[in-house]
Order: sequence, then C-alpha cells, then structure tokens
Amino acid sequence: YPAGLYYGNLEREKKEQLHQMWRSGRVQVIVATNAFGMGINSLDVRFVVHYTAPKTVENYYQESGRAGRDGKPADCVLFYRTTDSSKLSGWGFDGQAIDGLIKAHAMINYAECRHVCRKILLQLYLEGTADRTDALQAMLNSRGKPSHGIEPCSSCDVCVERRLPLAIDCTVPAITMVNIINAVSAKRVTRMQMIKYFRGHMLNKAPEVAALAGRNLVKFESVLANDVGFIANRLVSLGVLAETFEHSGYVTNAYLAIGSRYQHMAGRTVDRTQGLGPFVIDFSADAPPRGLPAVDGTIPTASGPAIAINDDSDED
Repeated sequence: YPAGLYYGNLEREKKEQLHQMWRSGRVQVIVATNAFGMGINSLDVRFVVHYTAPKTVENYYQESGRAGRDGKPADCVLFYRTTDSSKLSGWGFDGQAIDGLIKAHAMINYAECRHVCRKILLQLYLEGTADRTDALQAMLNSRGKPSHGIEPCSSCDVCVERRLPLAIDCTVPAITMVNIINAVSAKRVTRMQMIKYFRGHMLNKAPEVAALAGRNLVKFESVLANDVGFIANRLVSLGVLAETFEHSGYVTNAYLAIGSRYQHMAGRTVDRTQGLGPFVIDFSADAPPRGLPAVDGTIPTASGPAIAINDDSDED
C-alpha cells in the first residue's frame, strides 16, 4: 500500500499535501506520531497500530478510536512487552501532571492484563473517578469474577481466545527479586537487569548476585523474559517492589528497588515462605509461566518452546 510519513515538525505544506493524498486514497497508510491523529475523523480507517504504548489510557482510547467509525470491522493492534513499562513509568514521572505516574501505571496495567476483556478494562477506567487506577488493578486479580456488570465485547484478543485466569504463587520469585536487588551495591536494578539475573543470565558480570544461589537466597528460573517482567510489574503494584527514577541526559531511567514495607524480606531464603504473602499473580491459563506453581498445586508446563538467550542479549 502507498504509505506516507507524518510527524510534528514536518513542514506545513507537506502536512497539508499528505492530508489531501490520504483523504483521496492516493496514500492508504500513514506512519506517524500522535500529531497526525488530532482532528482526524475519517470514517473508513480499517486499522490503527501502536508500535509503542501511549502515555495514558485516555490517549490510547482516543487514538485507537480512530478505527472503524463507520461501524464496520476494524483492527486496533498494540505492540507491547513488559520492559516497555520502564519507558512508560519514566514518561509518567517526567510529566508535569501530578498524576502522571498513576496514569502511566494504569496504561501498564491495561497493556499487561491477560484475562479480562479490553472493553471492560477501558469502560471501568474511563467511567471511574479518583479510584479508576484501583479499578484496573482490582481487575488484574479478579479471578474472573465479574462484579462490574459490564458485558464483554466478544471481539478483543482476550474474548476471541477465551482466556481464563490461572493463579500462580509468586512468593518464591518475590523473595528472589528482593534478594537480587539487595545484593547489588546500588540497591536497585533496571527491569532488563532483573529479567537477566532472575533467569540466571549475565551473572558473570554480577558475581554478588551469582553468590546468592549458594546461600539459597534465590531460585533462578527459566521463565520467559516477558513473564519475568510481568511478575516484577505486578510486585510493584503490590508494593513488594518500588520504582525509583534518575534523570540521564534527555531520558528518565526507571529502576526497581525494594518496597518500603517489604525491606524485611531481604536475606530470607527461598524455602522460608511461611508467614509471607502468598503473593498470587493471575496469568492466562493458556500461557502460564514455565515451572512456577499454580495456587492449586499444579506445575504448569512450558507455554512454548524454550528460547536460547545470550548473556549480553536484551531480547527474550
């Protein structure tokens, strides 16, 4: 398809020319920043693809809502992985609005929810008031019990794939993550570092983390990288972990630290889970984390083929 490029600093004449070409059908795909979406009310947009998540749920609702205004089927696709949450949190922390970080966390919760209809999530959030983020967080651990009275859409990825929640006991991963953070000298790690350390990678560069295994303070798992990030983000929501931020040049970097109410977990061995938690996190039953125990006592098998990873790789 003929495609055009649109962004805020594009010359005005080129913007107007591209608008005309798009309206006439000579250009059918626009690769753009959100500058293009403002004021666009074309009824026959068949898809909106987000290569990265917007800063807020409000932005996502508005931008994805450009598709299918003629009432015909249309697709809204969001590319997201759990490490993107660091960028979203940094944007939220950097924002001028006092609730910037709260809104960023709401967007993260929406993108990462694996078992609740997208329409229900959006409606709960947008119809809420001060507790709208709490409503989203509650839905993440709803165990599939609809207490909101909202009918599912039957069209989103969750509805089409008929995903059901599977409660996973993440108490041992929580102890492991707390001890990893406590072991490093800075008492904080990036999400990417946490993913690698948790999976037993890059330990040659972090001997203090590698030494934890001999003291039974960690249990390294071959869980998919995206699932490790998901666990870390849910532990942030539960307060077990916390986010700290640091400005570096033009970027705000987000780090994981130990939550203020859970400092006592540092130094606890992974076999001492009594009286702690349990920290239960809902996954999708059709894609459970490899090897972590479900609350019902079963051990999910691999949700997909094992993927090799180099110690210096940032990918899964």
